[in-house]
Amino acid sequence: MSQEIVQPCWANAEWLAEVREWVTEQAAQVNREVIGAITQPHVRPWSTVMRVPTDSGILWFKATSPTLPHESAVTEALSRWAPGRTPHVLSFQPKRNWLLMADEGVTLRSIYQVEIDHNQICKVAEGYAALQKSLVPRTDAILALGVPDCRLAILPGQYAALLDNSYILRVGEEDCLSESENSRLCDLTPFVETLCSELAAFGIPETLQHDDLHSNNILVRGDESIVFDWGDFSISHPFYSLVVLLRGAARDFDMPEDSPEVARVREAYLAAWDLPLTHIETDRMCAVSDALGRISRALTWQRVLRGMSEPHSSYYVSAPSGWLQEFLEAAQALRQ
Repeated sequence: MSQEIVQPCWANAEWLAEVREWVTEQAAQVNREVIGAITQPHVRPWSTVMRVPTDSGILWFKATSPTLPHESAVTEALSRWAPGRTPHVLSFQPKRNWLLMADEGVTLRSIYQVEIDHNQICKVAEGYAALQKSLVPRTDAILALGVPDCRLAILPGQYAALLDNSYILRVGEEDCLSESENSRLCDLTPFVETLCSELAAFGIPETLQHDDLHSNNILVRGDESIVFDWGDFSISHPFYSLVVLLRGAARDFDMPEDSPEVARVREAYLAAWDLPLTHIETDRMCAVSDALGRISRALTWQRVLRGMSEPHSSYYVSAPSGWLQEFLEAAQALRQ
C-alpha cells in the first residue's frame, strides 16, 4: 500500500477551494500575488503541504490533522522566538491548524542525494541543541500552546496508560505486540520509573523535543539550517531527539549507528550542551535517554493514531508496538 494515503478532507474539492482562497488572501497581505497553480506535493493522513507560486517566490501552505492540534500555533511561536532556526511563518489559522510559510531552502536529504557531507549534520546537531537550550525559559509558554507534556515526572504514567490502550496496541494482531511482549512491558513499569529518576538526576533541563529530527525535516539555506515539521513535538527530555537524529544519520551515511561518523554527530550535539560529566556518565545518560526516547516515539504515534480513520489506522497501527519492542531490547541491555 502506498504511504501517500489521503485524509478525506485533504482531497475534498470544497476544502481545497477554501484553502486556495485563504492562501491567496494571506499572500496578498504580505504583498505577494499568487501567479500560478497551487499544487499539493505532500499528502499524509495527518497533514498535507501545498506549493504556492507567487510573484516574489515560493510559499508553502501546511494543514495538520486535529490529532496534532498544536502544530500551527507552535510553529508560529517558534518563528518569533527562534527566527532563522525555524520556518518563517507569514500567516496561521490555529483553529484550522493552517500555516503559510516562506520558502526556506532545500531539505538536507535532497542535498545528500547528490553528495554526503558528514560535517553538515554535525552543524545541524549543534544548532538544534542551541535551539533547545535557548527555549528552556519558554517551557511554560510552549505548554500553554497545547504541546504534549511528556516530562520525566509524568512519563511513567503515560507509559502505563499506553499499555492499557487496547485500541492503539492491538496486542496479538499481526505486526503488533505479542501477549508475552505486552506482559514483559507491563512488568517493566517500575523500571521505567527508575530510569526516569536516573535521567532526571543528571540535571538536564527539559525543553522542546522535536521527536522526528531526520534529514527530511531539516532545510538548508547557505550555511543556515532550519528545523521544520513540529507536529510530533513535545516538552520532554531534550536527548530523546538523538534517537531519530542518529538513526537518520546512519541511514543517510549508509553506515551502522556505531560508526565513527555517526558518533561524531552525537558528540557535536553533546558538546553544544557543555555537560560537566565524565565519559562514563555521558554514555550512561545517553543509553537511558535512548531507551526512554523509544517510549516517546510510541507515545507520539499514539497521538497521531488517535481518531485516525480506516484504512489509515490499520496501516500505521504497528508503529507504537514497534517502538515498544525496541524499548524491550534497550531495557534488557540496561539491566545487564
